[in-house]
Amino acid sequence: MATDPGPKLTDALKEIKNKMSYKNVILHSGKVSKINSAQFYKSLANNLKSRMMTSSSSNVSRNEKNRQDNDKTFKNLLDNIEKLNPKNWPLSNDGQIENIQFGDYNIRNLCQQFQID
Repeated sequence: MATDPGPKLTDALKEIKNKMSYKNVILHSGKVSKINSAQFYKSLANNLKSRMMTSSSSNVSRNEKNRQDNDKTFKNLLDNIEKLNPKNWPLSNDGQIENIQFGDYNIRNLCQQFQID
């Protein structure tokens, strides 16, 4: 995604290039330089990771213990989110969900982490 535009961005870029409009809004050439999409997405991912995994300001130095705790929290977050994907749900031989409560523990962890009741 960082280097190749997705389907929505591809459609938008084609429409802008052909008509200089987007969703019936006429666009004008400006002085703003083109955004490097790879750099943008990498920066976005780093900022989101930083905001989700820390409880202190980014300018505060962190010791190794805090870094390890943050890494563990991040890995747990990814594991919990992975359980939400239906492709990861265990199915029985007849194609039905094997355990109706699969992922319940993970959803509870996510609710606790994001402070949702």
